[in-house]
Amino acid sequence: MKGKTGDRLIQYLLHQNDYKRAAVLASKLDVTDRTIRKQVAQINERYSRQVIFSSAKGYKLDIPAYQKEVSATTNQAPETKRERLHFLINRLMIMKSAGLDIYELSDELFLSETTVRADMQNVRQFLQDFQITLQSRGDKYSIAGDEVRKREVMRYLAIEESKNPINQRHSIQVILGDIAIQDLQGIITNTLAGHNFFINGYEMDNVLLHFAITIQRIRENNSITKNNMKKKGYEYARIRHYN
Repeated sequence: MKGKTGDRLIQYLLHQNDYKRAAVLASKLDVTDRTIRKQVAQINERYSRQVIFSSAKGYKLDIPAYQKEVSATTNQAPETKRERLHFLINRLMIMKSAGLDIYELSDELFLSETTVRADMQNVRQFLQDFQITLQSRGDKYSIAGDEVRKREVMRYLAIEESKNPINQRHSIQVILGDIAIQDLQGIITNTLAGHNFFINGYEMDNVLLHFAITIQRIRENNSITKNNMKKKGYEYARIRHYN
């Protein structure tokens, strides 16, 4: 693992279901027991609530509490062009046939209509690479394209938004909604173990992301048709490219 010790500690604990002793954590992160204790104290001071439990058994991350703390610092209006690009695409993905109203977006983002329209042109250019079309009718915007392509976009954005591995699980949990990420991971782990197959933390996050996007799209009545499946070879090639 590379990066700051505190971030690496959280990243490791995110994948653990049980308490881990300081010596085990120190060995995994290649630091001393004292450094682990110091980092735990600093992490708990960083947030408004305790996110890492301490006991005689060791340390354990309170994942729901940690996710709430991260949400409190990330649920802000997008400011940069890149942030607005991702925001608009995500909104378009879940928008029904009515489309997004340019004036409502302008009010929501505290931006001029001109700026939002310019952002929509960036969205149009971005989606063209995925063979998805941004359509405009009057002051409404919507997208057209097959479901496989749309899921490619969602996967790409989720990966881009979570370049820092610490944030990836939070991004996945946001997509999952009321399904606890640790419950889904438990089902996947037990199913794989039943076939004598095991994967590491990085691979697990990719599997979780795939399931999260699939679950969300099915909830929104967006399914992959037989016609979509004919293009699966292309989809897999794209996924390998983004991994």
